[in-house]
Formats: sequence, C-alpha cells, structure tokens
Amino acid sequence: MLKIQEPGFEQFLRREIVLILSKGAFYCFWLGQAAGAMLLLLEWVGLAQGFTLPAVWAMFCGAVALVLRQLLFWDRFFGPVHYFAFGLIVSLPSFLYLIAHFLTPHGALTYMTGPSSHLYYLLILLSGFMMNKRLSIGLGSLAGIEYFLFYLWDKDQLAVLQIADPLLHQDLTDPSVYLLKPMIMFFCGLLTGVVSARNLELLRKVLAEEREKTALDRLFGQYVSLPIKNKLIAEKRDLFAESKTVTVLFADLRSFTHLCEELEPAQLVGLLNRYFDVMVKGINSSGGVVDKFIGDAVMAVFGGVLELRNPCASAFEAALKMRWGLAKLNKQLQMEGLPTLENGIGIHVGLAVQGTIGSAQRKEFTVIGDVVNLASRLEEMTKELGLPVLFSRDVYDQLTDDFRHGAQNFGTRKVKGRVKGIEVFGFGDPTDTT
Repeated sequence: MLKIQEPGFEQFLRREIVLILSKGAFYCFWLGQAAGAMLLLLEWVGLAQGFTLPAVWAMFCGAVALVLRQLLFWDRFFGPVHYFAFGLIVSLPSFLYLIAHFLTPHGALTYMTGPSSHLYYLLILLSGFMMNKRLSIGLGSLAGIEYFLFYLWDKDQLAVLQIADPLLHQDLTDPSVYLLKPMIMFFCGLLTGVVSARNLELLRKVLAEEREKTALDRLFGQYVSLPIKNKLIAEKRDLFAESKTVTVLFADLRSFTHLCEELEPAQLVGLLNRYFDVMVKGINSSGGVVDKFIGDAVMAVFGGVLELRNPCASAFEAALKMRWGLAKLNKQLQMEGLPTLENGIGIHVGLAVQGTIGSAQRKEFTVIGDVVNLASRLEEMTKELGLPVLFSRDVYDQLTDDFRHGAQNFGTRKVKGRVKGIEVFGFGDPTDTT
C-alpha cells in the first residue's frame, strides 16, 4: 500500500478496505458453493457431463474467499502478505488449468476459452480496492503470463479440433487470440493500478483539505462568529453590504484601569477571558452574534446575520443572562481572592448597515450606523443612572409584558452627540443568581 503522510489516513483506508473486501469475500464464498452445487446437480440429473472438476474448483474458490475474509479479520492481510495472497487469488483459474492438464484429454485448453478465463479480469479489478498501483500491474502481468504459458503447454491439442465454421475455428485455435488475451490482462492491471493510484491521491488531497478547513474553521471561529463566517462564505463577495434593522447590545467593564494596576498581566488576561466567556455565552444562547471586542467592551448584534422573531426581546434576554452569569462569576472570584467585576449594558434598535468594511489588505464584517452609537451612549449612562441595563423606548416597545415588568422609565435624556434626546428605560439585576 502506498505510504500516506497524514496521520490516521492509512488506518482509515485499511478499515474501509477490510469492510469492502470482507463483505465481498463473504458473498464470494456462498457464490462459489452455490455454483459448485449447481454444476454437480446438472451433472447428476443428466443435463450435462464433465462438470465435476469445475464444480470442485468453484467450491475451492469459495473456500479461498473464506480464508481471505479470516485473514482480514485477523489484520494479517496487509504488508508483504497481501502481495502473496492476491497472487494466489488471481491464480485461481490457473489452478483449474493445471489440474485439467493432467486429468482431461485436451488439457488446460478444455477450460481456457470458458468462463474461468474471465475470472482473471474480475480478480485483477478486485485488486484496485487495495489502492496499490504496483500490485494491480503485477497481477495483470502474472495473470497474462500464466494464461499464455498454459496455452503454450497444451497448444498441440488444438490441432485435433474439427470445426466447420472457419471464423470460430480461428477464434479457438489462432495463436494471436491467445496472445491478445494476456495483453488485455496486462492493460487491465495497468488501468486498474493507474485509476486506483489516482483515487488514492484524490482521497489524500480531500482529507488534507478537510483537515485544513477544520483547522481554519477552528482558528477563524476564535476571531469571527460562526454565523458571520457562514454569511461571508454564502455571499462569495469581497464587498458585501446591506441595510437592515438590527438590535445592538453594548457591554462595558467598569474600573478596568484599576484592574490593570492591581493585577499582573497574566492574571488580567485570564480574568478578562473568564469574563468574556460569560458574556459571549449569554449572547450566543439568546441568538445574538458577537460583532467585536473593543478593549474591555463587547458589542453584539441581534437580528442581523441571524433572523430572530423578536431581536429586542432576545437582546434583553441576553442582558439578563449576562448579569446572571456575572453574578455567578463574582462569587467564584471572591472565593479565589480576586477582585469582583462590574459592567454596564446598553441596548438600542434601529436601521444599520452591515457588511465587509476595511482596506484591500484587511477587512472585517461589522455593523455601522446611529444605532451603534446610541447603544454605546446608553451603556455609558448606566454609570449616571445607577442601573446595569439601559435601553431605549424603541426597544421597550418591542418587549413582552414579562420583560417590561420591573423596567424603570427615566424619561427623555440628553445623549452626547445628538440634538434630540431619547427616552430611556432601565432594569436592575435579576433576583435569581443561582
């Protein structure tokens, strides 16, 4: 078998070969027994004569198939053994010719023009499952040589044949016919070897590409959300943009500068990663897509790439989960003697443009628009208004009654960068932090 560089590929290929050949050997065993039994029955009822030798040979071929199946199960069929085993298998018709040479009046020629000669081709083709070019070519050569040698051994018996049809007589006695068949056997082995080797190369390339794709997906997924990746692949365009009404959630960590001064860099990064794990889990579980991390802040979009029935409700649900998760994380941090964390969350809904933005060398898929700025401004207001979650009237109007219950109306508030103020609602921490 050809050597494969990818780890695990040879084991995978062996399993497939064993599966295919073991099933084939099982059916060949019963085919050989059935064929032998049928020939014996035909001779016994008087419908044919001289079928005893072919019948025994057919049953013997079936038994060889059973031995092959057992070798496969014992995992002893690979390496040098499979060259020897396939050499014996492809020589099965030759065994019949050898016995016929000593037991029949016309020797091997009695069966060389019959169905047994076609078995050579089938067995040569069977070697293609081994994906071994040298094996197939070698078997084609072996079969051709054996067939022609038996012809040379008993060719004198052809002189006694008396056939009225000159074309049929030529087909049965002309040496060129017996030379052509071995040539076809050789080319059958050559073609089988070339095709199987090419198939092996294609399998190797496909597996390598799949492994590379999996590795890229794993790496890409650390930087880009899966829905965004799928969107970019589906669009198949370098430049993609669309206008859409989306809900944007901004969450920012409080007192980050103090944390930077208090913790070692490794501790700080580890703490941030744990915090972001909690935030992203809350976002993803509610159908949101993380758009980007901005320092210690995270921006998520609902109803952008993924269609949602109620993006505002999903974003509000995510905010509650994020606060629940943060409360649990703080309990763990207290037990570990680490500083606890606090954040603010702002949510707004509106028209935005989502698409690929950047230079020719570096692009990212993101959402831009006034809705993004307002969500960020609402998050900043959480410090002033004293509630961890703030959202606009547009978001409030889309919420269910269950989510509206407990919301506090702060009235119209001036927002930095805007002439008109917006009506702001707030929500405290959920009571359930278990």
